[in-house]
Amino acid sequence: MLGYAIRRTLQIIPVFFIATFLIFVVVWWLPGDPIQAQFGERTVPENTRAQYEERYHLNEPIHVQYWEYISGIVFKADFGESLRTQRPVRDIFLESFPRTLRLAGLAVLFEALMAIPIGVLAARNRGKWFDNSSLVVTIVLLSIPPFVMLAVLQLVFGVKLRLFPVSGIRDGLWSYVLPAFGIAITTMATTARLMRGSLIDTYREDYIRTARAKGASERRVLSIHALRNALIPVITVLGITLGALIGGTIVTEGIFQIPGVGFQIVRSIPSRDGFVIVGISTILVIVYLLINLIVDLLYALLDPRIRYD
Repeated sequence: MLGYAIRRTLQIIPVFFIATFLIFVVVWWLPGDPIQAQFGERTVPENTRAQYEERYHLNEPIHVQYWEYISGIVFKADFGESLRTQRPVRDIFLESFPRTLRLAGLAVLFEALMAIPIGVLAARNRGKWFDNSSLVVTIVLLSIPPFVMLAVLQLVFGVKLRLFPVSGIRDGLWSYVLPAFGIAITTMATTARLMRGSLIDTYREDYIRTARAKGASERRVLSIHALRNALIPVITVLGITLGALIGGTIVTEGIFQIPGVGFQIVRSIPSRDGFVIVGISTILVIVYLLINLIVDLLYALLDPRIRYD
């Protein structure tokens, strides 16, 4: 287990450098002048432009800029500072990340609470009305674009029924319930079908037949023998979903006006504030890689048959 953890950690290093380099190059190759964008239609004085270029190494080749940036991250944990506000990107991220994490975590929790029971019931009633009905419902949910689902939920439960806040985070955790539920609705369908298929495959295993032959009740077969192993691919999907949502809640945060990391990235694009975009994206890459590492290590806890060493 320890050897596998070390190998997986070492594999993260090249992935991190490749991902951050691609992000850095794409952002800085976007059309437009990042310095001029901070001044709008006003002319940038030459001495001010020179100060910006020297301070942020904008007059250097792209590979030199990347080295200056990545060395600051590795040796100083410095993710740069905003061109627009001169605030450290780390402070901007730490201020907005808890909101995104709250939204993504609540969405994954709702997804698990809905998808796992539906998948289990569908597997235990394979071919019956519940299984067929859940298939139809999940296909319908998969066909609806997420932004449409979010807008409908906002209109019905926020504007019409006034059960949830329409936008902002003034009501604390209650402000996150509706957008998190909207995200969970759009991602739950795939997880429910995966739970169903995984549990059906697990029921075919020899140790399940042995447990039944020994007189174990169906409840015990499910809870002790089948569910634990069937949950392995589901846990993987939930972990990947959490990592993806942490960096991909831009649409949701925009619709519900939640000032998370996605909201900060969107706000930085028109002003060409590249250090905010690159810095936050880099931190999200680190978070995503760590979440995937944790999910991989959880395999051994769920299934003792898995041996990494």
